[in-house]
Amino acid sequence: MMKSAAKFRLPVIASGSICFFLLIFAFGCGSNPADRKTYAYVLTSQQVGGSSTGALAQFQVTTDGELTPLDPPTVSIGTEPVSLAASPDGKYVYALENALSQGAYTFTFLRFSINNDGTLAPKPVTSTVPSGDYPFTLSPDGRFAFVPWGNTVTSYRINTSGQFTLASTVSAGSNACTVAIDPTGQFAFVGNYLDYSISEYKIGADGTLTPTGSISSNPTAVYFLGFSPEGFLYSIGDPYTETLAEYSVDTTTGTLTELNDLANGQLPFSFAFDRTGAYAYMANTNEGGDSISMFTVDKTTGTLASSGADIPTPGAYQIAIDPTGQFVFALAGGTVWQFKIGSTGTLVSNGKFPMIAGNGETSGAIAFARR
Repeated sequence: MMKSAAKFRLPVIASGSICFFLLIFAFGCGSNPADRKTYAYVLTSQQVGGSSTGALAQFQVTTDGELTPLDPPTVSIGTEPVSLAASPDGKYVYALENALSQGAYTFTFLRFSINNDGTLAPKPVTSTVPSGDYPFTLSPDGRFAFVPWGNTVTSYRINTSGQFTLASTVSAGSNACTVAIDPTGQFAFVGNYLDYSISEYKIGADGTLTPTGSISSNPTAVYFLGFSPEGFLYSIGDPYTETLAEYSVDTTTGTLTELNDLANGQLPFSFAFDRTGAYAYMANTNEGGDSISMFTVDKTTGTLASSGADIPTPGAYQIAIDPTGQFVFALAGGTVWQFKIGSTGTLVSNGKFPMIAGNGETSGAIAFARR
């Protein structure tokens, strides 16, 4: 059903969602936003001699929306990178890795400091945690991290030194695999792949999670959740259902209400919204023809409407938008597709960037920081 197990683990989601969204972006310090530069970090792994080696590729995003490698172009990250996020203040990049030793996995968070030139400091702060084989999600303020695992979801507090400490572990549904945080940071939602449901939680001031209910996603499983800037939640389930579902969130209780199902005739894998909430883009992993679908968004109702023909993007499965809202990037194994967002939301091809050469090289997640 999925293209690979690695791709299933790596939806990126965004501050307050997925991957990110596939997209996680951060805004750093600086007196004038126009003087800030955008940096991108791509999680990569490569099979060498039967084992996996991970690295973070680091780039500056030019004013034309192209990736330019920094010096050095990569920073080592460990044996099996899982997911990636940048802190909202633009100071840090977090990665989660797992390592197999003597039949047991060890899960570790790594916090890399971002230098003024966008490069990552080579020696990260590390925190070993009990679980972490699925992508984690940061809260919008960057104080907490949330990790789905098995039939549970765990929240962590992130202190000023970069250490992760346990806040809570609570029950979720069967095969919890994706977490989304609403834009206000009050509520968490967990997609449960095997029992066709979304679990609902209240986030405490200390990062602890309190279960408040759940909603059925039947007849589709859920493996990817994300929020629009306007606060509507969207889910992608079993891609063979070719459907994206939309939910509203009660701002007092966090209760979900399903609003719409969008069946676009494609096999969706991930999606992202531009920062204004006016446009949305979906990466489709169609057999023999991967593509990106484009949509306009009714910001009042959250309804999506197709805005043009799909764009062929062979191999693409993850999609992300830079923090300026001008450029779209689609990750496709050893390639990153680059696009500009036109005045009406239509994507304009901006070339593609080949990742580090090597057999088995994949680009698994992307995060952005502005400094």
